[in-house]
Amino acid sequence: MDEDTKNELESLGVNVEAAVSRFAGKSERYIKYLKMHVMTGYFSKLGDALKEGNVSDAQLFSHTLKGDFKNFEFGSLTDTMVSLNEQLKEGSMDGAMDKYESMINVYDNITKIIVRLS
Repeated sequence: MDEDTKNELESLGVNVEAAVSRFAGKSERYIKYLKMHVMTGYFSKLGDALKEGNVSDAQLFSHTLKGDFKNFEFGSLTDTMVSLNEQLKEGSMDGAMDKYESMINVYDNITKIIVRLS
């Protein structure tokens, strides 16, 4: 990963250095799993589940995303996803869509960078 890309990700709250260390210090491995994450589409599937009021599916997707965000060191997105997941585990949808929507802009910007990675 070049320095400009690393700086772009870090400006969005991603701790690239810590994340790469989770992937045996290999940025190629980190990039591979970032791309796999984007291909799942789980973030948009979470949004769909929330729109449909499907707490069960929303909790499942938020749980998976919570783990991904932690492993990828997505900073404040991780904190919001942890909070959303805890809320959904309790069966509450109150304000869940607001939490999801608060992550969209940063998440979309991160995924645009990921898609560019080779």
